[in-house]
Amino acid sequence: YYSRMGNPTVRDVECRLAILEGADDACCLASGMAAISTAIFTLVKKDDHIIADSCLYGGTIALFKNRLPDLGIEVTFIDASDPVNIKNAIQTNTKLIVFESPTSHKFMNCLISPKSITSLPS
Repeated sequence: YYSRMGNPTVRDVECRLAILEGADDACCLASGMAAISTAIFTLVKKDDHIIADSCLYGGTIALFKNRLPDLGIEVTFIDASDPVNIKNAIQTNTKLIVFESPTSHKFMNCLISPKSITSLPS
């Protein structure tokens, strides 16, 4: 069964994933870039700020460096393996912190919790 506005098989998977995750809903997309783009454009807008690990997938880095600035979204790249770098990069308009664990091409782990950032001295 195929349709342009939805697919009952995909919708069934989305509903089952939502139940498994204890979420209200879920969204299955065709690629990782579709997923990251959807998340970014849902969460940030013009004049917002994103903190991003410098070891992200290349397509994500390209989106952050080449497209988001054109939309008025600022991105600061850091080494996210150290919570101090994250805390130091936070601005009043920071809406999102993006990192992968393990990282895309170096397989470093960024095991960061909100508490590890907020508990750092100012």
